[in-house]
Amino acid sequence: MQKRALETKAAILKHAVDEFSEKGLHGGRVDAIAERAGVNKQRIYAYYENKDKLFEAVLHHCFLEIRQREAEGLNLQSITYKELTEALLDNYFKLHRDFPHLWRIIAWENLEGGNHAHVLTNIKAKFFKEVQAIFNEGKKASYFPEDVNFETYMFTVFSVTGFYFSNQKTLKHSLSAKLFTKKNQQNISQQILSLLGG
Repeated sequence: MQKRALETKAAILKHAVDEFSEKGLHGGRVDAIAERAGVNKQRIYAYYENKDKLFEAVLHHCFLEIRQREAEGLNLQSITYKELTEALLDNYFKLHRDFPHLWRIIAWENLEGGNHAHVLTNIKAKFFKEVQAIFNEGKKASYFPEDVNFETYMFTVFSVTGFYFSNQKTLKHSLSAKLFTKKNQQNISQQILSLLGG
C-alpha cells in the first residue's frame, strides 16, 4: 500500500475512533467519519467493506494501542510481585486518563451485544502471561491470597480503574466529588493495595 493510501487509512481510523467512542456503532455515521477524515465515503467502504468491519477495526486498534502503551509503561522484567499491584493500578489509571476512547469503545461494544469482541482474542495473551508469572510468584510467597485466581485479580484492577473514569460524572454526585481529585486518586491506589495485595 502506498504512503498516501496508508495515511488516508490512518486518518479514517483515527476519526472513526472519535465517532464511535462518542456515539457507538449504531449512532456513529460513516458520513461523519468521511467528513472528519476529508475523504469520500466510498473510500471508507473500499478499505473496510462496511460499518461493522470499521467498528471491528476501531476496537482492534484501541486494544493494540493499549498493548503498546502497556509495554512502554510497565517494565515487567523489573517488577517484583510486591510492586505488581501498584504498578498495574498506576498504569491503568494513567491509560484511562490519557486514552478515554478505550473505556468508551469497550462500553459501546458491551452495550451493543459484544458481536465484534472476537477481534480481541489473544491480543494481550503475551502480556497476561508475563503478569501472571509475577502474580504466581506472589502466591507462592503467600503475598496474594491463595483463593484469589489471576483472572479475578486482573478483573479487579480493570474494574477499579475503568469504573473510576467511566462513572465520574455520576459518582461525583452520588458518592463524593472528593474521589476525583489527583491526591485522592493516589489515596485510592494505596487503599486498594491493601485489598489486592501490597
